[in-house]
Amino acid sequence: ALSPRDAEAYRRFATKSKAILPLITAGMFVPPVPQGPFWALLDQSAEGREIMHAAQKSLLDLVDELFTDEKVKIHLLKFANELLIAPEEKGTGLALFTMPGFVHTYPSGIPVGGSGALVEALMRCLKAHGAEFRNNSEVEKVIASGGRASGVRLAGGETIAAKTAVIGQIHPWLLDTYVDGLDPVVAGNAKGTSTASFSIMVGHLALNALPRY
Repeated sequence: ALSPRDAEAYRRFATKSKAILPLITAGMFVPPVPQGPFWALLDQSAEGREIMHAAQKSLLDLVDELFTDEKVKIHLLKFANELLIAPEEKGTGLALFTMPGFVHTYPSGIPVGGSGALVEALMRCLKAHGAEFRNNSEVEKVIASGGRASGVRLAGGETIAAKTAVIGQIHPWLLDTYVDGLDPVVAGNAKGTSTASFSIMVGHLALNALPRY
């Protein structure tokens, strides 16, 4: 082992991580609760206060607290940084706290045929359920009224109404470009979003020699 002390520390850490996994997974499928009641709820137990402690620290703070070997720290930080968060950024520690629980409960996998095959399979599934895909259809505006998004307008002028919801991936800096009439506070907060100082590209390669780029 690289570090028997770290091995034991990891066992304890993974056990705690798995214990809060139901809480984390449940939170992924409901709207986030207001910060005040959330913190008040966590403050009612020792386990909750430990989560509060982790949530306010950085990834680097936590690995330095829990582990000693640099290789162990780098391994854990690399895994957590796939979320595109810098290790020294405050408020990111909970990402590390949740990682072992997910990995040991839902092991990571690689799709047969590569990541593109997963996208193709998802598209086939959605089409089987009635979805329609359009290529090269630039959205010009999200149509909103009464505080709700009701559809989109394409660059060519065509309007597509939403039956249930409009789901988009809009960079926060561009939010007011696509949605008119935003609350100035919301627009200002979006403009003030800080992006990560790095990007990431992972390649899983089965080779008998070093790759030549």
